[in-house]
Parts: sequence; C-alpha cells; structure tokens
Amino acid sequence: MPSRDPWEPPRRSLVVQEICKKVGCSAQEGDKMLAETEQELILHGNTSESTAMLEHAAASGMSLATRMFPLFRKQVHLRTCGLASLSISLDYLLGHKSVSITEGDIEAVINQSSCSRVSEIHSRGMTLAELSEVTMEVKKSTMAAPIASEVVRLTDEDSLRSLLTQHLACPRASATSAVICNYSMAVAGQGHWWGGHFSPAAAMDPETDRVLILDVWMFTHPFWIEIKRLYNAMDTVDKTCGERRGVLVLHATRET
Repeated sequence: MPSRDPWEPPRRSLVVQEICKKVGCSAQEGDKMLAETEQELILHGNTSESTAMLEHAAASGMSLATRMFPLFRKQVHLRTCGLASLSISLDYLLGHKSVSITEGDIEAVINQSSCSRVSEIHSRGMTLAELSEVTMEVKKSTMAAPIASEVVRLTDEDSLRSLLTQHLACPRASATSAVICNYSMAVAGQGHWWGGHFSPAAAMDPETDRVLILDVWMFTHPFWIEIKRLYNAMDTVDKTCGERRGVLVLHATRET
C-alpha cells in the first residue's frame, strides 16, 4: 500500500519483496538488484544534484513544481497509475491547492460511462488511448472539468524536448497544460522487473537535459531522467494494444 506521505520512500523490505515476486529471486538477490538500480537513478530530494536541477529548472521558467508538489500522491491500486496521474493533473489544471480529485472520483465517472470498466483497469491497467477517453468522460461528467486531451506519439528525442519545453513552461497566472508520460519503467532505468507506466512530468532542467517525473508507483520514487532516455522509454510498444507509448497532454480550455 502507498505511504501516507507520498514523498516518503516505501519501506525497502516491501520493494524487495515485490521484486522477488516479479523475477523469482531470493531477498538477498532482490536487495542487490534494487541497490544497483538506485545507483543509476537521480531520485528527487536525495542529493544536492537533484536540488540543483530543480533550482535550474525554476530559474529557466521550466518548473511546475511549486503548484504540483502539494497535489502529488501515490496510486491506490497496483494498476491505477493512469488514474493517479490524471487526478494530479486535473487538480493542477483546475487550480486546486491541495488534493481534491481522487482516483475514486474518476472511477465513479468510469462506472457511469461506456469507455472502460474499473475492474478491467484494476486487472490490466490502461493504454494511452484509454486514458485519453477517460479524460473526455470526466469533461462530460458532473465534474465538468474544462479540459481537452491530446495523445502525442513522439518521433524523436527532439520532438519530446520541444513538447516539454512548451508545456512545462511555468504559467504566469492559471495553469494551462499538463503532461502525463506513458513509458517503460524498465527502459527508463527503474528496474527491468517493472512494466509500462504513467506518471506526470513536473519540471525540466535545460542544463542537464533532464525531466522530473512525479512517479506515482507505490514502490518507486520521483526521479530525474535524461530526455533521450525518456524518449527511448516511450518509444516502446504497449503489448495490450500493439501501439507505441507516448504522452497525454491535457489543456485547460477555461470553458464556461
């Protein structure tokens, strides 16, 4: 289960236990694999390097962190990373100062629509297209969120960099857009035992060419990733639908 404090790293023993389930290894082997993975990642808040990157991003006007950090939460169920990412993004775009929209709120919308089934999401997760469909159902629901969604499948790392530069620029007033990344955790360097995933992007440091991913997975932590590596992690096929992963861009339409 997620920690009460989403910024608090999960108990190491629980992470190792999950790794052992995935790969069929001993606890000692699982702990060693986790340690090797941690050495390759720059976890948010753990080092002076991560602090410097956040400062660079803010100074460059490429950080949504101040507004998104209070809205961060971990996914509630094993396969609901898409719903957790969407709830964070909706809270951000609607100008909420603290967690307001929950996974349960979005599941209630799904239950009233024909776009998907909550039981299916809990068992197999979601595709990028399905998450976009749910976003549109939220827009039509009693929540009446004034948003539009756009599925983008990138062609190269430059196209990803351009997209992030456009949508992670800190708005002067109200929020205008949010980016949910759909990528392979294995290719992203978080561990070859993990699969496909959704999480929002919160900042970009032009000096190191890295992006801060607000990782909603209950067994991992927000981290900084090179744009090239993030693109490679997106340039993978979701076996559920046979399509490449990418990003879901949400736009605030400010409809009345």
